[in-house]
Amino acid sequence: MHYPRISRWLYLAGLFLLVGGGFLPSCTMITEQDFLALNDRVVSLNARVKKLEGTVDKKLAEDVDSKIEPVRANQAEIVAELDRIKEQLQDLSGNVEENSLLIKRSVEKDTTPQDVMKAQMAELSKRIGGLEAQIQLIQSHLSLQKPAETTAGKPVAASQGAPGGAETAKPGVMTEQQLYDQAMELFKEGKYEKSIGTFRDFLKKYPTSDLADNAQFWIGQSYMEM
Repeated sequence: MHYPRISRWLYLAGLFLLVGGGFLPSCTMITEQDFLALNDRVVSLNARVKKLEGTVDKKLAEDVDSKIEPVRANQAEIVAELDRIKEQLQDLSGNVEENSLLIKRSVEKDTTPQDVMKAQMAELSKRIGGLEAQIQLIQSHLSLQKPAETTAGKPVAASQGAPGGAETAKPGVMTEQQLYDQAMELFKEGKYEKSIGTFRDFLKKYPTSDLADNAQFWIGQSYMEM
């Protein structure tokens, strides 16, 4: 008399395993890769903001004698905008960490639907993208160029470059950020051996970089994926 009920439960259990098998790897991927990639973008944005602050201070000191008040007011607006971006970055850093922990716990307990996890990640990515666009606008406003572009038109002596030479690039030579981004692209494409080699090259050239710890982490992740 109870066989139909037992059969139905066996069917539901089998269906759960099939569906769960499709969800769990995706959840693990989000936890270990996507959220860490978001964290990398936040770290990169922090580094760009620090560089912009130094550039604004230097530009203000150079221009004040010749243009005085208009320049000072313009630079003050930029500094205020950078301060707002820094506050948003601090909030984002906390959100990335909070959501990463939430998803780890959800995967362990299997309580949060996959679409909710993806929605949280998409929202964080959207906010980070907005900050990246704001920083790009500030760079354009200051007539800043990437190191590879500024050195392509005229030679720059090593003594005139950025401290430690980290941001001074010769034509055809990758900058610190470009080399790191290339290594990350190789990882995302599943080319783990090449990714390891590129991250090691990055650490050899920029051992004191703000991204050095991240590079070490992704080397370990590459070995785990191989």
